Amino acid sequence: MYYYKCSGRKQKNGCNKQVVRKDTLEKIILDKLIECLSEPDIVKKIVKELMKRQEKGIEENSLLKTLIKEEKQAQNALANIVAAIESGIYNKTTQKRMQELEAQIEALQGQIILENNKTVIKVSEKGIRDYYKQVLTGKPEMLMELFVKRIDLFDDKAIIKLNAPISESPDESQGLLLYEKTQLLSLSKQRKISVKILI
Repeated sequence: MYYYKCSGRKQKNGCNKQVVRKDTLEKIILDKLIECLSEPDIVKKIVKELMKRQEKGIEENSLLKTLIKEEKQAQNALANIVAAIESGIYNKTTQKRMQELEAQIEALQGQIILENNKTVIKVSEKGIRDYYKQVLTGKPEMLMELFVKRIDLFDDKAIIKLNAPISESPDESQGLLLYEKTQLLSLSKQRKISVKILI
């Protein structure tokens, strides 16, 4: 028989957190996960939130923003030189500057492509939906292994943080609440905990 036990209690640092039977807690979590992911409205909420997080992650990439800004400035400078040439101003200086700007734009475009590929592999709405459908078809043990990122267990509540099919933002502390309900944890002790599921 296995139990969830506080690491502080294992190291005997004064933690009085009660131990919980692994099979009992995981059954509650699995039942609630399956219940949540079987609800179309909840899946829709998940997809909407994850798409929003992806877009925010793309927007917040400061290096990418800088590269795009520099490329735009170089494009504007090149457009000004082309306008000057069309007006009849053409010499070695304008020719040299035009070549410099074209080379700079080409280099910046390459860096932008690299940065886009490096930072985000964007998952489509369909890809996110398919991920959750596939998760539900697996064995319950696999659901726990692949889908549950972390379980924070307290005497009165359990907070379950789920894995997502997208790259996480640096601030993982703010999750989307999918489920919250008080649940009977142990029939023998009539102990209840509040279960929260976050993505």
